[in-house]
Amino acid sequence: MASILSEHTQYLDSAGRPLTGGSVYIGDVDADPVANPKDIFSDRELTSALANPQTLDGDGRTTNKIFTDGKYSIQVDDINDVQVFQDLDCGETLFGATELSSVVGSDTITAVGTPTVTAYVDKAIYIYKQNGSNTGPATINIDGLGAKNIVTNDQIFLRGYELTNGTNHALMYNSTNDNFTMMFSSILGNLGGYKTWAAQALWTENTLAQNLSGGPIMVHITITATTTAGLVHIRTGEAASAVNHIAEVYMAGDYTSIPVSFVVNHGSYYLIEDVGGVLAPTGSIQRAIYS
Repeated sequence: MASILSEHTQYLDSAGRPLTGGSVYIGDVDADPVANPKDIFSDRELTSALANPQTLDGDGRTTNKIFTDGKYSIQVDDINDVQVFQDLDCGETLFGATELSSVVGSDTITAVGTPTVTAYVDKAIYIYKQNGSNTGPATINIDGLGAKNIVTNDQIFLRGYELTNGTNHALMYNSTNDNFTMMFSSILGNLGGYKTWAAQALWTENTLAQNLSGGPIMVHITITATTTAGLVHIRTGEAASAVNHIAEVYMAGDYTSIPVSFVVNHGSYYLIEDVGGVLAPTGSIQRAIYS
């Protein structure tokens, strides 16, 4: 019987970022998949061969469905050939993975299975597209069978933004812990994923406030200026006004980009204050990584 790996599965590094340029190795069951490669194919009939390993695209996904004969082992490496994930006994559970639709909610998620899920089965896999980014711990309830916690593959509760809006995810049911495990994801320390803002998208009067539910958390951002030189203040606090002034950054203009890191406590806000009018209208927080 052919086993299948979905092209919708997204492979992530320990920071929750796509493993762009990484490799997926498929091998003989109970054997090192790199040293013992197995023939893989793009069709269920096992007639159109694929290269092994498969290279991950910019979203950390394979560009093809991967079919192979029977059980197999899998290893996922990053672009530098460093192992991120390995499982030596796969196949039966990935075959027949259930696709979920009618997904509602970002933290308290409900979904409908095709075909209908009548019971949560150990090691069964469910694939769905996230509807809104989670802001803290998350649960999923499939076909009304009951809400179960979603955890990382090292059994850590989510902190926020691990399930980003519009991304595809694969969850495996763990009957021992009665939860759903995110495949190929983990949290190191207080890591909480990343969030991206487009220029001006969330700016109000040249400020941006973002609440962080976990902590203490190290926030890494990149601030981009226009052609105007001036000061940008970073503030933190327990309210959206973020009254505590913790850093002052001088932007030289000419579309300068400066990386900044700072610590935010549990339940706090951080605020980027455009004192000198140097960010509007094209300035942006390009990416914030919570670690």
